[in-house]
Amino acid sequence: MMKCVKLLILIFMGQLTYAQSTDWMKEDYRRLNFPNNNYLTAFVSGEMNQDEELSDAIARIKELAKEEISSNILTTIKSSSELNLVSRVDEGAEKINQSYSTSIKSSSFTKINGIHVDTHVQKGKKRKQLIYAFAYVRKEDLISYYKKDIKKKMSELESFMNTADQHIKNLENNKAKEKFLAARRMCNEIDFDYEILMALDGELLSLGISVDDIIKVKEEVEKGLHAIKSGPSFYLLIQSEIFNTKTSVLANKLKAELAESKYSYTRLIANADWLIRINAKARKHNNNYGTYISYVDATVCFEKTFNKEEVYQNTIKQKGVSMNNFKDASELAYEDLAKKIKDLMIEFCTD
Repeated sequence: MMKCVKLLILIFMGQLTYAQSTDWMKEDYRRLNFPNNNYLTAFVSGEMNQDEELSDAIARIKELAKEEISSNILTTIKSSSELNLVSRVDEGAEKINQSYSTSIKSSSFTKINGIHVDTHVQKGKKRKQLIYAFAYVRKEDLISYYKKDIKKKMSELESFMNTADQHIKNLENNKAKEKFLAARRMCNEIDFDYEILMALDGELLSLGISVDDIIKVKEEVEKGLHAIKSGPSFYLLIQSEIFNTKTSVLANKLKAELAESKYSYTRLIANADWLIRINAKARKHNNNYGTYISYVDATVCFEKTFNKEEVYQNTIKQKGVSMNNFKDASELAYEDLAKKIKDLMIEFCTD
């Protein structure tokens, strides 16, 4: 008998607890304890759907409350913010205009962090379960979170850039591109954090990070990607002769071949990925039946500039034929040699 009484008491107490309201359900309480100048809040309610578990219904209503706070933040952010910058390409007047934009969409709701949610369940009409949720977050806590997040991501961004630079030095352009793309994605995340801070009147000065810092690193990312897309750069060290007289035919033709294939050469070895050494001399062969034949003997070497590693070395003999004279035949041989060397450079010096 006593067990039945205790069981009834427990059930009755459970029903009271189940139906009891909480202070935060009162609007006056929320206004007094969670003032708008210090907090972001959202109060939502909803019924549990048929064939829905109570735990799932509670989770759904909690997410609705979070999304309402997120929506309030995001509506204060411009749908897109652009940071325009111009960077110059070495050895030319070409300008690259890069536009950075942050698009704010509803799918970004889950990115708003630090939101707390309290819930309460009570029976409504026709014994339906009513679920209430109160979401709140201190503005200062949110500002602090995103400041720290920006600082952390800027550090990760620096790591991506350093790793990408090392890959470039090792002439591992595909790996470098992956790191630069990861850095670009990180820049977009930093954009998002920054937009939230501005919406909350937060500042970056306390972290020693400015908008200029963000713009500068974006510029470095895009310049790195552009450099990879343009291919490696070459420093040409060419000594060529036609019968003991210096000639620029080989150098000029090789530069033209590289430009046609979208590769670049530089006048500063410090800016080059590769050092191309060529020593070439032309020699007369014969003049049979009015046809002049010359040969160019060339020693060719490809060397990585960052570690002096030699990846290719060979002696090439190239034939030239002319109906005019041996000099013309030698120049034709140099032109054909330039095409052959360019093909070898693409084979051994690119990924």
